[in-house]
Amino acid sequence: MGKQKFIERIQDILGIKKPESSSKKEAIKELLLKLRAKKAELKLQLKVTKDKESIKELKDSMEILKKQIKKGEKLLDA
Repeated sequence: MGKQKFIERIQDILGIKKPESSSKKEAIKELLLKLRAKKAELKLQLKVTKDKESIKELKDSMEILKKQIKKGEKLLDA
Protein backbone atom coordinates (compact mmCIF):
# COMPACT_ATOMS: atom_id res chain seq x y z
CA MET A 1 0.00 0.00 0.00
CA GLY A 2 1.40 3.38 -0.98
CA LYS A 3 1.85 6.26 1.43
CA GLN A 4 -0.89 8.39 -0.07
CA LYS A 5 -3.40 5.53 -0.11
CA PHE A 6 -2.56 4.69 3.52
CA ILE A 7 -3.03 8.31 4.57
CA GLU A 8 -6.36 8.60 2.75
CA ARG A 9 -7.69 5.32 4.17
CA ILE A 10 -6.83 6.22 7.77
CA GLN A 11 -8.22 9.73 7.35
CA ASP A 12 -11.47 8.22 6.09
CA ILE A 13 -11.61 5.79 9.03
CA LEU A 14 -10.97 8.50 11.61
CA GLY A 15 -13.04 11.15 9.83
CA ILE A 16 -10.15 13.57 9.47
CA LYS A 17 -9.94 16.20 6.76
CA LYS A 18 -6.84 16.20 4.58
CA PRO A 19 -4.09 18.55 5.73
CA GLU A 20 -3.12 20.63 2.72
CA SER A 21 0.24 22.01 3.77
CA SER A 22 1.87 19.08 5.55
CA SER A 23 4.20 16.54 4.01
CA LYS A 24 3.34 12.87 3.72
CA LYS A 25 5.65 11.87 6.59
CA GLU A 26 4.17 14.53 8.86
CA ALA A 27 0.67 13.37 7.98
CA ILE A 28 1.61 9.75 8.73
CA LYS A 29 3.13 10.74 12.08
CA GLU A 30 -0.04 12.65 12.98
CA LEU A 31 -2.21 9.71 11.98
CA LEU A 32 -0.06 7.29 14.00
CA LEU A 33 -0.54 9.46 17.09
CA LYS A 34 -4.29 9.38 16.59
CA LEU A 35 -4.29 5.62 15.97
CA ARG A 36 -2.31 5.04 19.16
CA ALA A 37 -4.71 7.24 21.11
CA LYS A 38 -7.67 5.30 19.71
CA LYS A 39 -5.97 2.01 20.64
CA ALA A 40 -5.42 3.25 24.20
CA GLU A 41 -9.08 4.28 24.39
CA LEU A 42 -10.18 0.82 23.25
CA LYS A 43 -7.86 -0.78 25.78
CA LEU A 44 -9.55 1.18 28.57
CA GLN A 45 -12.99 0.17 27.29
CA LEU A 46 -11.83 -3.43 27.20
CA LYS A 47 -10.98 -3.31 30.92
CA VAL A 48 -14.43 -1.97 31.80
CA THR A 49 -16.54 -4.11 29.47
CA LYS A 50 -18.10 -7.30 30.82
CA ASP A 51 -20.13 -8.44 27.80
CA LYS A 52 -18.34 -11.22 25.87
CA GLU A 53 -19.59 -10.01 22.49
CA SER A 54 -18.39 -6.46 23.16
CA ILE A 55 -15.03 -7.77 24.34
CA LYS A 56 -14.61 -9.70 21.09
CA GLU A 57 -15.50 -6.63 19.03
CA LEU A 58 -13.05 -4.48 20.98
CA LYS A 59 -10.27 -7.03 20.53
CA ASP A 60 -10.98 -7.18 16.79
CA SER A 61 -10.85 -3.40 16.56
CA MET A 62 -7.57 -3.33 18.47
CA GLU A 63 -6.07 -5.89 16.07
CA ILE A 64 -7.06 -3.75 13.10
CA LEU A 65 -5.53 -0.67 14.72
CA LYS A 66 -2.38 -2.61 15.54
CA LYS A 67 -1.99 -3.63 11.89
CA GLN A 68 -2.60 -0.06 10.69
CA ILE A 69 0.01 1.25 13.15
CA LYS A 70 2.54 -1.28 11.87
CA LYS A 71 1.82 -0.28 8.27
CA GLY A 72 2.28 3.39 9.14
CA GLU A 73 5.56 2.73 10.93
CA LYS A 74 6.79 0.71 7.96
CA LEU A 75 5.96 3.60 5.63
CA LEU A 76 7.87 6.03 7.85
CA ASP A 77 10.95 3.83 7.78
CA ALA A 78 10.87 3.52 3.99
